[in-house]
Amino acid sequence: MSTKYNEEAEDLMFELFDEDDFTKVISFVDKYGCDFVDRDGRNLLMNFIVEGKSTFAIELIKQYKMNGLNLDLQDDSGWTALHFAAQENSPEIIELLAGSKANLNIQEENGRTPLFIAIFDRNDKSAITLLENGADITVNNNSGVSPMSFVTKKVKKWINENLITNSKPTE
Repeated sequence: MSTKYNEEAEDLMFELFDEDDFTKVISFVDKYGCDFVDRDGRNLLMNFIVEGKSTFAIELIKQYKMNGLNLDLQDDSGWTALHFAAQENSPEIIELLAGSKANLNIQEENGRTPLFIAIFDRNDKSAITLLENGADITVNNNSGVSPMSFVTKKVKKWINENLITNSKPTE
């Protein structure tokens, strides 16, 4: 099945955002594949996250991560499902993606990682979830800016308690 854009399929995909029945998602995936993309290069998973359909996003990951769902698929701007989960402050989805081996440090077209997005948007729960799962806080964007430049007090406290103290040599 192809990720090639198809306007008719895109319309059907958008109709799924108003659905409460996941079996319709399964039917869509059976016909068009789990990585069918819309005109912006976003697959069903990315769109469920953006549309606030967390339950469907989680179910999609669970059912299709081993059956062709590309967790690191990048849209036309280089964003992945993890970038959108960070932006939408969805730590449960971030946890599931991280546990499913999604690339935590993947960069979009401006060099921003999901952690950079979470910190910049002040989504502390998402930022901490990314850090707990091994996201690298030292990855700079294309302008050489580190996410540390935008860290909130809550995230800085977590970093101090978990990263800095754990990296000190024991006596």
